[in-house]
Amino acid sequence: MLGSYTLGSVTAWATYCSVPLPADWAADRPDLGEGPGDLSLWVHQQGCVWSAAESYVEVRALPALTGTPRILDAPACSMVINADGLTVGAFVTPVSDRADLMELGGPQRVTSSQQRLRLPRRLHDGEHVVLAQTGCGAQLESPKFTVQRVPLAPVGIVGPVRGPHRAASFKNLVVGGRLHISVGGTTVVSVEINSSEMRVDIPVLRADEDQTITVIQEVCGEYSLRTSATVQRGEMNLSHTPSPVIRGTHTPLTVTATDKETGAQIAGDVFLGGMKVAETGSVFALTVPATGMPPQITVRIAEYQDATLTLAVADPQMPPPADVHAWVVSDLANIIVDGATWTLFAVDLQGGLTTVEAKDGSDVRFVPPTHGNYAVSATVSVTTPNGQEIALFEDALDNNVHKFNWSGQALKLGYKILWESSQGTVPTQYPVTKLFITQ
Repeated sequence: MLGSYTLGSVTAWATYCSVPLPADWAADRPDLGEGPGDLSLWVHQQGCVWSAAESYVEVRALPALTGTPRILDAPACSMVINADGLTVGAFVTPVSDRADLMELGGPQRVTSSQQRLRLPRRLHDGEHVVLAQTGCGAQLESPKFTVQRVPLAPVGIVGPVRGPHRAASFKNLVVGGRLHISVGGTTVVSVEINSSEMRVDIPVLRADEDQTITVIQEVCGEYSLRTSATVQRGEMNLSHTPSPVIRGTHTPLTVTATDKETGAQIAGDVFLGGMKVAETGSVFALTVPATGMPPQITVRIAEYQDATLTLAVADPQMPPPADVHAWVVSDLANIIVDGATWTLFAVDLQGGLTTVEAKDGSDVRFVPPTHGNYAVSATVSVTTPNGQEIALFEDALDNNVHKFNWSGQALKLGYKILWESSQGTVPTQYPVTKLFITQ
């Protein structure tokens, strides 16, 4: 530590205290700001017979300037100045050019680049005000602002006033005035106007009591014309899960209601065919007819307009038709299946074959027209060490066909290429033989 300096002592009056430093605390100790090292403030607390642990905080420089202080609005009769362009951590002091009323309050700490500054008196029409910002590297003064009386326009009511919201939005307001809100001829809310547009809570609003609200604004003892609006019921959006609902199925259904403007979930009763079946957010059972219009669902909530839900429905997905799946593969590295032509035959009582359908491909599916006895054959094109060859079912499979009975259930017929050589090592025949059958 290069040096230290005792600033003084104070008596604590609360568990949390804001203690101002003497204005000239560093005036006679310029060495505290010179040379290397950190500047810290050290605090020690002591009572009659006890002593608390010491603590210190490092003094940090203010951040770089974020802009030039500027007065956004400061109308006559207002006790508030709206400003922006402030440097957080600095101090700002409003100053008037009126010799008799220059005092507009002491320095105020800047906590946001845009801030409302409260004043100890009302501003006067025609006076000029500036903001003097102070702080290490943050000394700036705002442009001069002329205080003027703002014409009092009627208060604008923004959008419908919804009873369940217990609040309303207003515009065309004069900062520094007061907004008076009446319901049924009785003033229920009176608030300071701190912005040209405001949303104000009105706890007594009810949409089912035929209410009307009336609003006026007051500035410097003058009042605007009255503006009125009828309190309306809220509107809701409805949704359901699952979605879509499958026709002809018994479905556990949940209906959810949300406020159309705020998006907040709201609780109410769900009606089906005029009868209550559940509350929103609860599950109830529903069967949508296989044909025709789905049943109509209505949700009713106090202070909201009734809403009707149109169910999203879908037809059930039909299972794929049962078929005969036939394919051919080769497990031999020197025999490659290039393609195949398959023929499906109907087999009569005498064993005769009648062609039903032919398909190309190494992997095909047939759907026989009726139950009964059928046969399948394949001519398979393969590449072998001897070039392009044709592989057929071997004779042992009953005249190069494979017979089977079709009962309407899925049938899998898989075949594998076998290498059969009748003359030495030169392949002359590559027949297809049954590998396995699963049903």
